[in-house]
Amino acid sequence: MVRDVGCQPVAGAIVQIARGSAPIPEVGRVTDTEGRLWLHLPHGSFMLQAETAGDETGQAQADGDDDSPIEIEVTTQK
Repeated sequence: MVRDVGCQPVAGAIVQIARGSAPIPEVGRVTDTEGRLWLHLPHGSFMLQAETAGDETGQAQADGDDDSPIEIEVTTQK
């Protein structure tokens, strides 16, 4: 889930895999109206990156063996 600094869901954010310990496809997913999206990751460790249309970005670590929800908080980069 992608949220802003006020903990509100961010719809339309693009989430990509910034880097990982396994080969990864070049994919970007867009969050739904509740800031959610689903990615199926292979075995390994990955860094997810979210970016909004308003130039807010954020990152979060994800493990391909763990299907727990991940939250990415986006903030304005200065």
